[in-house]
Amino acid sequence: MQFSGAATSFVDLGQQSSFTPQELTLEVWVNYQVLNGGGYIISNEGWSPTNHGYSLRLSGAKLEFAYGHTNQWPTIKSSSDISTNTWFHVAVTYTPTELKLYINGVLDATAAVTTPMGATLAKTYLGEGPTWANRRFIGQIADLRIWNVARTATEVAADMNNTLTGTESGLVAAWKMNEGSGNNVADIKGTYNFTKPTDVAWFFPSTEQEIAVVAPSKGLILDASKANSLVDFGPVPAISNATEFTVEAIVNYNSANSAYILSNEGSTQDLGEQGFSLRMENGRINFTVGVNTRQWVGITAPATAELNKWYHVAATFSASAMKLYINGIEVVSLANPAPMTASVQKLIMGDGAMWQGRKLDGRLGYVRVWSVAKSKQEIRDNVNTYVVGDEANLLAAWNNDVINATVLADKKNAVPGTIGSDVAWFGFTTNTQSLKNNSDIEALFVAKNMTITNKTDGLVSWNVYSVSGQKVLSGTTKSGEVAEMQLHNLSGSYILRAIAEDGSTMTKRFIVQ
Repeated sequence: MQFSGAATSFVDLGQQSSFTPQELTLEVWVNYQVLNGGGYIISNEGWSPTNHGYSLRLSGAKLEFAYGHTNQWPTIKSSSDISTNTWFHVAVTYTPTELKLYINGVLDATAAVTTPMGATLAKTYLGEGPTWANRRFIGQIADLRIWNVARTATEVAADMNNTLTGTESGLVAAWKMNEGSGNNVADIKGTYNFTKPTDVAWFFPSTEQEIAVVAPSKGLILDASKANSLVDFGPVPAISNATEFTVEAIVNYNSANSAYILSNEGSTQDLGEQGFSLRMENGRINFTVGVNTRQWVGITAPATAELNKWYHVAATFSASAMKLYINGIEVVSLANPAPMTASVQKLIMGDGAMWQGRKLDGRLGYVRVWSVAKSKQEIRDNVNTYVVGDEANLLAAWNNDVINATVLADKKNAVPGTIGSDVAWFGFTTNTQSLKNNSDIEALFVAKNMTITNKTDGLVSWNVYSVSGQKVLSGTTKSGEVAEMQLHNLSGSYILRAIAEDGSTMTKRFIVQ
């Protein structure tokens, strides 16, 4: 199961006295995706003379097991730090005289103790602490087992990769967590079955190959340090009111901030949580929807995205499931989400809709939205395909292949967006544009100087771009004026694009040596 770290992303197993026997073994497969403070795997610890129990959790970057006895907490810690995004098997054995910690079937640490574990009245939680909250686990858990005996090193190593039957001596409970759908999670002994909370999702290990993403030849450059680095589409009812949909994008991140690809999410007193966002959160791709139960429902990719690498990201939402795909692989899903609450926010590319200042820092190829939840095969088949605008169920598609425009065109001509002044482009050349050469705008380049002469009757705006599309200079020249710029900080090939008030343009490529 996938635990997101959200406020309700944990399992409440209730108060179970059989989970604190006189001897104990805990076994579980774990994949920490974030080493956050606490990071509880399983806990029923309390804090009072009659309320003790135990916890298996993080202490800094080490794994720790601690139990209570008359306000004392005997503890054992792993000898090494825990790695993120790495599966490992952990087993802890307890007797009133000794603690042992095993990592991947190998004894990692031993601690002598002199006191027995005290009973607890606290509930047993998976993924959170029942007494000290907000120390939630972020990552994946599978095949959790509780025994009322201290298993031997041989038994731990022999069974860590085996599937239990439920008849093993000393087994109290075991959850394989391999259902993959629905909300019922079975204890193989049938005693402690539980219902999976909404904010705990299934994940699916896959043997499918990732689709190799072909880097787009053109697209947007977004700079999180600049105030107007976004595209504003305004309210888009066809997307805001969708009962099911698919969002796709080709993205390349320069930094791992909480950076939005596309969003119309917001929250109001009357409507509560609403709309959706597709973004980066703590280095991992996240898809969140505001549903009509007045809460956020989100799923997050298990692995941290690499920077400066092109990814295809797709998120689907329907009454049966919300799913997240990375490079054509389904990495996480959540069954039966509540309907999305229609958003009253604008649709924004490159930043949050209601909570701005969470800008994308990187590059975007195409971004598109469909009115259906695409199947995995449909997504895989079209990762490297650019739409033309007449495809069935297409709501909007921005191929991001415009240059120095003020409006971002939608291939369906239905949802144009206003391009922020701090947005730039990559991968364009002058011979790919249909431009009018304006003889009333003259540009002269001599050594390290550029001179622009405005012979029009109005203002001329001009920008200088590197050949990769990064804007390096900009300015305006009044009618009849001559603007002179020194280019001492530039070297190499550049493109000057000037626009007159009547819409005519002049484009020149030049080299600064």
